[in-house]
Amino acid sequence: MELEKEWIETAVKLAGKSSKEKASTKRQKLFANSYKKLLDRICIKDVQVVLDLGCGLGEINGVLKNQEMFVVNIDISLSSLRIAKLFYPQSNFLCADLSNIPFKKKTFDLITAISSLEFCFDKARILRVVKEKLRDNGRLYIEVRNNDFIVYRLMRPLFFIYKKRFLIKDYPAIGFQDLEYGEWVGLFRDSGLDVEKTYASIRPWNYGPFETRIKNLIIMITKYLVPLKFHYTIGFVLKKINQKVNQELL
Repeated sequence: MELEKEWIETAVKLAGKSSKEKASTKRQKLFANSYKKLLDRICIKDVQVVLDLGCGLGEINGVLKNQEMFVVNIDISLSSLRIAKLFYPQSNFLCADLSNIPFKKKTFDLITAISSLEFCFDKARILRVVKEKLRDNGRLYIEVRNNDFIVYRLMRPLFFIYKKRFLIKDYPAIGFQDLEYGEWVGLFRDSGLDVEKTYASIRPWNYGPFETRIKNLIIMITKYLVPLKFHYTIGFVLKKINQKVNQELL
């Protein structure tokens, strides 16, 4: 319990520190343009109610605000939400822990979690909660960091350098460890979710300070050189596992 609390405090602290640095109209437009890919990955015409988990500065609203749907944005950082509300005053924002989503079961047609789930302490519990909030024919779109990233794999023989994360800084929470591609798929499966499709990340690369842009450029280049399971970030479209089919098979 204490460790989970420490993770939450770390997330809030980091979000508060970076939110002002990220608060620019140019960055919002860049993400909104990049996030248009989400419309192709999910059948938006069938979506009426959306939940974005770990919404940060509300970037997803840049592409969803013109769609005919009701969007709820949740984040644990109040400072991030305040800035997000300035960019999207008509959108709905709620400060809450992702493991305690205050909505009834089967409320949402689409739930998104882009670069947020990997920084949560009990991922399995959150996925079980999220699954309950998803309608039976709904979809969950998740993007997460991948410990099978090709640069990580190539650097593992050089343990000292690898441990320092030449490209990617370690997340400063006690016990944090990125999951590998197969571990993510197994976690989804154990949580009652089936992987329908996988995609390269929809996040843009050309933003932030020079160091961030160089890192993102290397990440983007590797996307064209290696199979998807070795990308730095992977997008998963998930659906509920059909329990009736499973019971019939048993």
